[in-house]
Amino acid sequence: LAPRAVKLRSSSRPYPAARWAADLDADTPRPLPDVPGAVGYDELLRRQAGGDERVALSYAGWLVGQQSRVRTTRSGERLVTVGVRLVHGRRDLSIEDLATAVAWSGGTLPDGHLGRVTAELRRVGEIVAGPGWDGRPALPATLERAMHTALAPGAPVPGADRVRGSLLDEADLRAISDAVRWEWEPFGSWVRVTWRRGLHEQTNYATVLTAGRMPDTNFPANGADPWMTLTDQLDHPVEWSVSGYVRHGRKLEESADWDRRRVENLVRDYRQMGEPAPRSLLREKAHAEQIVEEVTDGTPEVAGRFEGVIRALVWGSTPEEVGERAEGVRDHLLDAGRIEMHCPVGQTLKLAEFFPSAPWESRGYTRMLPVRYLAAGLPHVSAQIGDSAGPYLGVSAGAVPQALMLDGHKLTEGETTRSGLCPIVAD
Repeated sequence: LAPRAVKLRSSSRPYPAARWAADLDADTPRPLPDVPGAVGYDELLRRQAGGDERVALSYAGWLVGQQSRVRTTRSGERLVTVGVRLVHGRRDLSIEDLATAVAWSGGTLPDGHLGRVTAELRRVGEIVAGPGWDGRPALPATLERAMHTALAPGAPVPGADRVRGSLLDEADLRAISDAVRWEWEPFGSWVRVTWRRGLHEQTNYATVLTAGRMPDTNFPANGADPWMTLTDQLDHPVEWSVSGYVRHGRKLEESADWDRRRVENLVRDYRQMGEPAPRSLLREKAHAEQIVEEVTDGTPEVAGRFEGVIRALVWGSTPEEVGERAEGVRDHLLDAGRIEMHCPVGQTLKLAEFFPSAPWESRGYTRMLPVRYLAAGLPHVSAQIGDSAGPYLGVSAGAVPQALMLDGHKLTEGETTRSGLCPIVAD
């Protein structure tokens, strides 16, 4: 993708527990009859809180309880979007013209500027659809969800099936944004987000953390979990936004060689004074030499670098809750991934970076990372376990917790020749 600007956004959608329960109920046409005195799920919780442990649960109550358990396992479906800024883009080109050119069925591209943009767009689409990315063009409903979650973190997202057209125009975006209000203090650590649904208002508090120093890693050689999945181990959702430029290695040779000479001069100064150089400086010297070797002699995948900012978004219902969650993210990423996270000022500008195609601040916390380290985040991976059709059995204990549903009879029902064995595979 070099030398283009890239914006990567990783969020999670709640597991469709209601749809799963409805399908499970439809697959159970004749459940066992309820025992006498069976109660619903809410009544069961009330009686258990009062010390009554012998109460029986009805089938309908069991189904409601299963949905509640699935929702509280944090077993969401990961949604990752990648925006790529076209090099030849120009403001006088309308989205309608571009959409018409992309759908061009002829064998030749349009002439002039529109043809160059269309050719570049197709090239970017081929890259992102290739192995490793496995991307596909985002639907309007996906973009609307991204806008909702950036405008009002933690708010329920309206049904995506409301989007009928193939494009989102300015009027659609106004309808999304007019129901949300942001309030903040100039040097505050959170943004108060209030949104309206009909006559009801609700408020959340959002905090954006920024990545500082990060270690070098090469998944899976070092055995560590992908660093973007570390936040999935927490008991609350965390969203990521990565914005920056992909740089060719050959464009970085001069700056890498300057850093190497700077460190070598520091080591030489210590030797001239008759003192041994600090170990940290020697490690920096070895690291600088490795970078020079990578950007000059390495393959494009090894030599390439990503230059940009990495943000993490948390939210809570009170300032105290969002503060505790932000502190938990900092502690967890530092312990599990040796990644430093900071809470910078200007929270509204940082939160606005979570919008698709929004610009980003480059004056502070800019990281220069090998592209292999960015790839080691693996934001688009998740565990696949069970058949997602049977009863809820528990939660997987891997890097990305997932709810386990398994129907022990479904494999042998219907027109199938499968044996009924269910392999469970892990690394």
